[in-house]
Amino acid sequence: MNLQIPRRTSDVFSSLWPWFFFTAAFESLLAAIALVLIPSENGISVARLGVLALLAAFFFTGIYLGFNSRHQRVRFDLLARSPVIISSALLVLISNLLLFLLLRSSVCLVN
Repeated sequence: MNLQIPRRTSDVFSSLWPWFFFTAAFESLLAAIALVLIPSENGISVARLGVLALLAAFFFTGIYLGFNSRHQRVRFDLLARSPVIISSALLVLISNLLLFLLLRSSVCLVN
């Protein structure tokens, strides 16, 4: 009987780190293409250029981390722990709440 020893979850997902970063990089590339395809009256504005620069930075960072995670998987596995995941989720929720309140305050000031 050929019994396989189950591998730890971190061993299974360690091989997927490069694909995670490559997928994130190409998602930012798709967002940049969609942003360029939106028509504008005066060409590329400063705000649009800033967003394109941010998306380009995300693209190159994702590619760099994708290649780097192939060689240093243990370093990235430290980020997949529960405290890091929970604190990241809370940070996203708090930033979304603050952006919503900022939007509501600017709408109230205009009206």
